[in-house]
Parts: sequence; structure tokens; C-alpha cells
Amino acid sequence: MVKVAKFFAYSAFFIVMLYLFFPKENLYYKMQESAAQYKVKVFENKIEEKLFSLDLLDGRLLYEGVEAATFQKVEIMLLGFYNSVHVTSVTLSGLVKNFLPQKIERIDVSYSLVHPLEVRFWAKGDFGEADGSYEIQKNKIMVNMHPSKVMQLRFRSSLREFKKLKNGVYHYEKSL
Repeated sequence: MVKVAKFFAYSAFFIVMLYLFFPKENLYYKMQESAAQYKVKVFENKIEEKLFSLDLLDGRLLYEGVEAATFQKVEIMLLGFYNSVHVTSVTLSGLVKNFLPQKIERIDVSYSLVHPLEVRFWAKGDFGEADGSYEIQKNKIMVNMHPSKVMQLRFRSSLREFKKLKNGVYHYEKSL
């Protein structure tokens, strides 16, 4: 019994140490290569590797060579059983100013083994607050938005894609 307990203790210790000393920056560069297939590039001014996460500071997001957004910080945490990306202070490019407000305070995206077929997200910005999910197996996205007054007054045409529910929430659902 003691040998079995030691085996599991050593195995757990090995896995934790492997994760802590895994070169997270190299994994980030591998993710950048994968994103390049979709014509998405991320440029950052500084990369900080922390114990459980990797932070990208003061960066830009380009799509097909055109700047789509800038961000203050992206925190990537990959634990295997729970993975998340937290983005703060996003400014969308001027190309979307007729469709959406340009400032987003925070975006949180998470994936967990508790819900293995679903990626969840939440965002807050000048548009209001939105949460939703992407169902991997069904290739379907669902969004619930609590629009701000600015969104309701200036960007009414964008809200037409959403279905208004009773409690003031706007719902969007689409199979991709």
C-alpha cells in the first residue's frame, strides 16, 4: 500500500514539475504558427512567462495584414483540465466603428474538461455585457447580450441580428 501511495505521489510531483518548467513561450509560438493558417497574426511588445501563465503585453492583432485590434494584456493559462485566455483593454480598429463600439474592457474565454464539448466566453465593454458559448461538436455559437444604452441608440442595426427576449437580453444563435 505504501509503494502504491509513493508511486502516485512521485507521479503527481513529476507532472506538476513538468508543467511548471514547460517552456510556455515555445507553446505560444506554436499557437502563432497555427493562427497564421487563418491569416491571423499577433504582435506583442513584451512576453512575460509566469508560473502558471504566459502574459502578452501591449500588442496588436492583424487579420489578413490589416490591424483588427490592439490590446493591453493577454493572459494565457493552459492547465490541461482548465484552459483560459483573459484579454484586457481591447480597442477595435476603425473599420468596425459603424457596427460596434470600439472599446472592450475585458474578454474571458475558457475551456474545461467539465464541459469538454464547449468553449465559454464573456466580454464587457462599451457595447454592454455579453456571455455565450461555442459548441464544438455542433459547430454552433450562442451569445446573450445585455446591450448598453450606447449600443441600443447608435448601433441598432447590429442588434437586428439578435433576438430580443423578455428581460431585455438579446440572444444570437448560429451554426457555423
